Amino acid sequence: MKTIINYIFSIFLSIICSSLIFAQSPYFRNNPNRLYSITDFLISDYESKSSLDFIRMDSLISTSVQGTSSKFLFQYNENNKITEWLYLFNIGSGWYNSLKNNLYYDVQNNLITEINLGWSINDWDSLYRINYSYEKGMLSQSVFQSYNNNSWENSTRDNYVYDTNQNLSNTLTESWINNNWQNRWLITNYYSLQNKRDSILFQTWLNGDWQNNKKTVFYYSENQIDLDSLVAKSWNGISWIDFLKLEVVNDANHNQIEQLEKIWDFGGWVNSIKRFFSYNEANYIKSANCEIWYNNQWINGDGDIVFKNPDGFIVGFITNNISAYYSNIVSIDENENIGISDYSLSQNYPNPFNPSALIEYKIPKSNFVEIKVYDVLGKEIATLVDEYKSKGIYKAQFNTNNLPSGVYIYRMKAGSFSETKKMILMR
Repeated sequence: MKTIINYIFSIFLSIICSSLIFAQSPYFRNNPNRLYSITDFLISDYESKSSLDFIRMDSLISTSVQGTSSKFLFQYNENNKITEWLYLFNIGSGWYNSLKNNLYYDVQNNLITEINLGWSINDWDSLYRINYSYEKGMLSQSVFQSYNNNSWENSTRDNYVYDTNQNLSNTLTESWINNNWQNRWLITNYYSLQNKRDSILFQTWLNGDWQNNKKTVFYYSENQIDLDSLVAKSWNGISWIDFLKLEVVNDANHNQIEQLEKIWDFGGWVNSIKRFFSYNEANYIKSANCEIWYNNQWINGDGDIVFKNPDGFIVGFITNNISAYYSNIVSIDENENIGISDYSLSQNYPNPFNPSALIEYKIPKSNFVEIKVYDVLGKEIATLVDEYKSKGIYKAQFNTNNLPSGVYIYRMKAGSFSETKKMILMR
């Protein structure tokens, strides 16, 4: 019984301390109601070690232990900045609109505004917007506004201060009350001489002064690169009390491949949630899944999974597993992209091939793209692309696994465009 209570308590902490979360729904990058969950500080700054010119995330699909699904679809501009994300859910009879975010940039490619909309009957309704401002190229303020009675109303704002190494030092959160900005939260980051984050202090504004609330302490491996563990503590008015711990396992590429979350319970750490991550050749997360501690054993369960996509967009779900899908963009040169006027599907390279082949294709405008491989009898062998794509030049890779030598057919569909080509596998 105690283990069940511990697990419920862990989920409860995640819900009240993180971004606006509900079952099978996404974490938002910014939300005035957040206190930050422990998972907000587990997100590595993933760096691509790939020889690819550029890589970007096209979609995410999440599935719970009950089998319900939800997904993100991302759209990009010619500068490969996210201009829209669409969140959909599946209740067994198809995908349904839920939330949408439109993002706008200045000439320096700084995000200046994002507007969130919710699907209501047959139309999108405005929910909130965030306006961003910058000083000397650094984000200095974000203002969160809700949409009420056909007008935008201030809700909260974050003010950012950096140290001499351009590390985020302080975040001051204020609430709009009685037509004035009033202190709410102060978040202070502390760094080591190696420029690693040592701890984060959370304080609330109470009775005209800042009062301790929570603290997160970071511990690193001997190489001072990989996060080894962190401990979250709460202030009881006299001293700091442990309440949550996370232990991390890293691979040789400094990717977090396992996270073990524990809860402090009557003088000891008790297992709560375990997360596993796998990565693609560019060292971006390919998939993640979650287990929960129940009856003294690990079982499949729903927990909070959070990570960054390549452009820094923080995303996550309370779910059992997530799969991420990416595009390898051959060129991100704006002038070259402007010159794309027609759909095209290139001959695979090499041809004949063994064991894998690359297929280049061009998209003159945003559209849903499907590329499938068939044998000569028309039997479907593989799906290479099945995603919404922005304008650009892409490559898809076909890995043959244990297929026999022979002729295969690949077909691309995008809107009314359709083209088929042959390729030869030679063992």
